[in-house]
Amino acid sequence: MKKILSLLFVIAALNGYAQNEVLLKSKLNSFKADDNLAAWIDYRIDYATEKPAERLDLLLSTEKKAWRKAESSEEKEALLYLYINQGYYSLYNGDILGSIDCYEKAYDYQQKNKLVADVEEYILKPLSNNYTRLGDYGRAIYIQNKSLALAILNKNKSLAASIYSNLSTSYKSQNQIEKAEKAVIKGLAFADKKQPNYGLLLSNYADIKNEQQKYDAAFKLISQSISFLKSQKNNELTDYWLLSAYTLAGNIQFNRDNYSSAQSFYNAAIKLIDDKFKEGRNREKAQIFNQLGKIKMKQKQFKTALNYFDQSLKLMVPSFAPKGLKELPLETNLYAENRIEEALLGKADALENLKLYKASLDADLMAFEVSEKLRKEFTYSGSKETLQKEGKKLAEKIIDKCYALYQETKDQQFANKILLMSEMSKARLLMDDIRDNERRIAATGKNNLYQQKIKVSQSINYYQKQYQEKADPKLSKKISDLNFQLSAIQKQLNVKGFDEKIAIHQLLNKIDKDKKVLIFFFGEQTIYSLIAEKGKVLTITKTENATKIKAEINDFMKGYFFNGPSKMINNPQLFYQRSNQIFEDLFSKINLKNIGNLVIVKDGVLNYLPFESLITDQKYNPNIASWPYLINKLAISYGFSLQTLVQQNQKGLKPFNNFTGIFLSNTGSGKTEINAVKKEYHQVKNLVKGKFLLNDAANLKDFKQSLNNSNVLHISSHAYVKDNETPVLELYKSKFYLFELANQGHLPSLVVLSACQTSDGELVAGEGVMSMTRGFIAAGTKGVISGLWNVNDESASKLMKLFYENLLKTQNPQTSLRNAKLTWIYNQKNKIYALPYYWDSLIFAGQNPNIKLAKNNHFFKDNFILLLIGGVIIVLVSFLSSLKFR
Repeated sequence: MKKILSLLFVIAALNGYAQNEVLLKSKLNSFKADDNLAAWIDYRIDYATEKPAERLDLLLSTEKKAWRKAESSEEKEALLYLYINQGYYSLYNGDILGSIDCYEKAYDYQQKNKLVADVEEYILKPLSNNYTRLGDYGRAIYIQNKSLALAILNKNKSLAASIYSNLSTSYKSQNQIEKAEKAVIKGLAFADKKQPNYGLLLSNYADIKNEQQKYDAAFKLISQSISFLKSQKNNELTDYWLLSAYTLAGNIQFNRDNYSSAQSFYNAAIKLIDDKFKEGRNREKAQIFNQLGKIKMKQKQFKTALNYFDQSLKLMVPSFAPKGLKELPLETNLYAENRIEEALLGKADALENLKLYKASLDADLMAFEVSEKLRKEFTYSGSKETLQKEGKKLAEKIIDKCYALYQETKDQQFANKILLMSEMSKARLLMDDIRDNERRIAATGKNNLYQQKIKVSQSINYYQKQYQEKADPKLSKKISDLNFQLSAIQKQLNVKGFDEKIAIHQLLNKIDKDKKVLIFFFGEQTIYSLIAEKGKVLTITKTENATKIKAEINDFMKGYFFNGPSKMINNPQLFYQRSNQIFEDLFSKINLKNIGNLVIVKDGVLNYLPFESLITDQKYNPNIASWPYLINKLAISYGFSLQTLVQQNQKGLKPFNNFTGIFLSNTGSGKTEINAVKKEYHQVKNLVKGKFLLNDAANLKDFKQSLNNSNVLHISSHAYVKDNETPVLELYKSKFYLFELANQGHLPSLVVLSACQTSDGELVAGEGVMSMTRGFIAAGTKGVISGLWNVNDESASKLMKLFYENLLKTQNPQTSLRNAKLTWIYNQKNKIYALPYYWDSLIFAGQNPNIKLAKNNHFFKDNFILLLIGGVIIVLVSFLSSLKFR
């Protein structure tokens, strides 16, 4: 096997003679007649790799054409060598996804069959590089760390240096610059200064300095790299690294505004491709054309720039033959490739500068479509989050263009596209989770892949929980291994998955007739507000100064809510003015008349804002209970996106309406008992018939049973966000983490989280807050009541009593919570408690299920003995009376 693998990068040179099809068929038939499968596979590889661009199909079809499966170790080695060559030459011809599939197959085959091979060099290293090219850095880093461990174990310093180089690229691409720099410095320590990969490390170090905007240091390093690589013996690998160094040198000079020098380096890179690579390297050439296009954009030579972007597209989409400036590739010919996306974005900018606005919009939309194709290939949530952040910037750019065209034409298609881009830029991971959860439940017992996924997910949750208690590196490694295993399963499920495209007309038609939906898009520069009803978008407004408003809201929430009520109490008039200013910022252009029932789809920092307590009138009134809160005008609920709201509505309620209440006034941790929770326990128990668990009865086992067996689950406990990332709910002598909600089966239709910070968590750009609320909705709950900040225990207890009194009457959770808040505001003897800190932490999110709870007839239960004695007395008196009249 070692001898075969050593041929990988020089196979074409060893096959210098021409092969013809007659000889090919004759040789292959001869091997088949002798049942020599290994020789048959090797011969097809040799023939195909002589002219890989022309004969790639023959290489890829080899396994299917074989007359039987590989059996001997020699045959299995030949098959492994086939997979490796398929991966290498698929990439050589520009097919990253195909290359990834081949290398993944090679790795899986080698692991299962325990074949002796240089796995780190010929499988893991190119596989991780492919993940990096695709932008799936989560999988790339996992593979690179695995390869690094093997290289160090085998004392292969040269390979370790190369892997550190690749790790630095992955970390840099995730904006983890400090980790990237540490990796490249370690790589330089391992590297032999006489070997070519020393030049690669210098190049990577230059790339990091470029990212840090230290352009002088970057250019010095890249100049050293180019000089060193040019002094090395020419081969395909050093030529490729020199090509990359020329390209990076051009990028550094571009960033220094030295456009002439940048163009010289790019031209040197193109010449190297033409001289050294007779076929292939289309991705690299396309990247250079994109950079040349950007230079021409800076020089305001827009038509020349457009030509470069078109040349890039022609390389990546060979069928594309533009006959005019505005022409784009056919959508059916697009595929997941970031070079295509980059070229389309460049073309969009050039067309905009040529005042071809509609064509510019079409190019941006097509770029977004390519980004969506990339997204489907990602299976790590971290990689998807990164793509989501980048996608939001593009979405804002597209929305700006759509809004300008909408203002000009009033054409509803542009309004729908604004809504589409708003939806495509928020809560996509949540939507994935909701759909995946539904498919998992539907496939229970039917789909083996889902069974595998559930087992792996449960194992991840088990080790994650252990890791939360004790940060052991061994546990971290187990979690990484399992996550990679999970990503492989998810990739197979994606292939068998659903169409992710959003049909706006269908989405609008699924809005409830009695509701309006206010959808916010909070961009870097602008805020867009869309009001939609069943069937159409009614209005769109644009607000500038997004950065200023974001800062105002952050300061407002921190000052008046997150740090307690003292600032609000000490100067209610200033709070009133600040709240009204935020209302004006967000609603001054929105007509709230005749709305009544409003669903607000938040975005960005708005996820933390309590809308119901915003002040709607500028004139200050010292009577806090009579303040013009927004709750007086509207019934408000919240959603993560319109799409998730509609998707939730497709699910039916559980066929039962049982209630479980979990109350922890004491978690067994030694903390002071919370009397208000015990009071809440008695108040709710006196109102609602159901199962009630107090303190030591509220353990982890019973909690998990309640998740699956209740239609309404009430949780009154301590909750917090650990390390500003992981939401945690305290149970009796145990903890329940957000990630444990996955794979729980059928969750309650309504969850009431009468606890602190249950709507809090890490804010992910383009996704929302990764909160306990989000976790319940992802896992299947229709509606959630939760806390935005540390709730006041006494007020939360009393609000819950009012809530359940209303729910027993109305069967409507959203209306019941609103009525409870209004009753609270109007009936306070001490008007300080009418301030929003005390009543507006608890909010309702999701769909609004119809909840029919049974009232607890506690009078008869609590007074059973007295009633029995009374009944006996009545019977006795009646009996004595009858004797008297006889």
